[in-house]
Amino acid sequence: MTTIEELKHKIATVDDLKSVIKTMKALAAVSIRQYEKAVESLTEYDRTLEKGWQILLKNNPELLIKKSPQTTQSWGLVVFGSDWGMCGQFNERIAEYTHDYLNSLSERPRRKSGQTPRRFPPQGNADQESDATLLLRKQLRKAHQDKTDGAYEFRRATTESAPWLPLTSSIPNNKRLILAVGTRIYDCLEAAGQKCEAAFNLPNSVFGITSIIQEIVLTLETWRRQRQVSQIIVIYNRITTGVVYRSTSLQIFPLNLDWLRKLQQEKWTSHSLPSFTMEEEKLAAALFRQYFFVSLYNACAESLKSENISRLAAMQMAEKNIAERLSELNREFNHQRQTTITEELLDIVSGFEALNN
Repeated sequence: MTTIEELKHKIATVDDLKSVIKTMKALAAVSIRQYEKAVESLTEYDRTLEKGWQILLKNNPELLIKKSPQTTQSWGLVVFGSDWGMCGQFNERIAEYTHDYLNSLSERPRRKSGQTPRRFPPQGNADQESDATLLLRKQLRKAHQDKTDGAYEFRRATTESAPWLPLTSSIPNNKRLILAVGTRIYDCLEAAGQKCEAAFNLPNSVFGITSIIQEIVLTLETWRRQRQVSQIIVIYNRITTGVVYRSTSLQIFPLNLDWLRKLQQEKWTSHSLPSFTMEEEKLAAALFRQYFFVSLYNACAESLKSENISRLAAMQMAEKNIAERLSELNREFNHQRQTTITEELLDIVSGFEALNN
């Protein structure tokens, strides 16, 4: 039987753990807000880039003609995960999505020109949520609704299915280059049999995202020149509604022709179309560099935001379990204490009766 001193020690330990959980919840909540602000500010810059592409395409429609589908020689994948644990199934979901995505590349039949491509089913079960996640969803739903109603989003970026497929019949393993961002996702991918060519640690705050993205861009540029990578896909978790995140993919190279055509066909908002003095090739190159950087930055910020929301939901579930455990320990402590007091009183009564006899 557990003694009172042991129960006191267990209760103190659970109280300390409860304090740690509260601290982690507070840190996650603060992190969510800073990454959310980063994504919001980035969308305005992305809107400006889209306007630049629109002006260029309207002045030079032949730019689209120059771009034609190319046979994919090698694939480069940038997978965003996390460095820290205690965030639920965050890394497991993105690793499973990446694993299924890569396996499907070899199983998919050759697509003929003009044929509608098949798409991957969305990964992650967004319908099955824990009680803590549902509670957190209710708490954040109103704030999320106020921010997302009529808000501008990355129209080209996020799809819960895979991007358009290459014209090749299969991509061998030696033509798949994976860059893992986060030590946890690196371990998950390696355990799943997917070799990672490079790995980076995630920043601790929003101020460190820029330097990490610059290193990733340099690595991808090296792959393009030396490894003949002709298609680059970014895979990451992204918040869909409330506190529900799903694994999504984005093709950042080459540019999506459907998206460019849509920009070209959109009506300009003012009566006069702006002009530019730069050479068209230089302007297109500058816009692409910014597009490349902004797309990776947005994916990193969205992933970090999803990670912290997942961690907040996990901490709420942990806090609920700790409260239940603490209640059980307190009941056991009170019962044990009452039993001890009763035994001591019985000993006193027995001793008193023995003295009287």
